[in-house]
Amino acid sequence: MATVILALMIAPVLYIIYGVVLRFFPPKNINDFIGFRTKHSKKTPHHWAYAQKIAGCYLVILGVILSLLSSIYLIYLYHTNFESWYFIVPVILIQLLSLVGIIVFVEYKLKGFKPPSIRDQINESDIIE
Repeated sequence: MATVILALMIAPVLYIIYGVVLRFFPPKNINDFIGFRTKHSKKTPHHWAYAQKIAGCYLVILGVILSLLSSIYLIYLYHTNFESWYFIVPVILIQLLSLVGIIVFVEYKLKGFKPPSIRDQINESDIIE
């Protein structure tokens, strides 16, 4: 039963950990190694920061939801004394496919993202007339 618990809970726990890291300790510079790395997220530093922030939030939410659903499923398996990989593999596939959903959703949000312009960043009191 321990291997079943590990198999069902590893992805949600990793999603939560990685989401917290992206949200609170995002990579500062655009890179090809760590962070939410797509064509749109690498467009500008503003896009990069926004992508890390929302990807982190959604990964934590997804991890919590998948943890709850996996826990319910584990309780069901425990009470039925049923330990078959035939019923565990689809759950793991759903967990991995939900990650694809996060990528699609963040990409959609990035397409509508408008980074602040330089004019927006200048305080009106700084303008000398």
